[in-house]
Amino acid sequence: MSDAERRTLREIEHRLSADAPDLAGVLASGRPRRVTCAHVLAAVFAALGVLLMVLSALGPALASFGCASLALLMRGYSWR
Repeated sequence: MSDAERRTLREIEHRLSADAPDLAGVLASGRPRRVTCAHVLAAVFAALGVLLMVLSALGPALASFGCASLALLMRGYSWR
């Protein structure tokens, strides 16, 4: 990036932190502070997986657990 672009970016960041400090904090941390659609999807797929395991449908249950973990991984969580 050129120096002019860096200055412009710093000015935008400064204005954002002055106008919306909550939003600037969330953007700086990289993660929103509330429950998102990914959490809801993961919970639904996990519950569906448990139900399918109770019904002895192992293949679809594992696929459902896979979708739940994929929703969390796409959200930005890691297994570590």
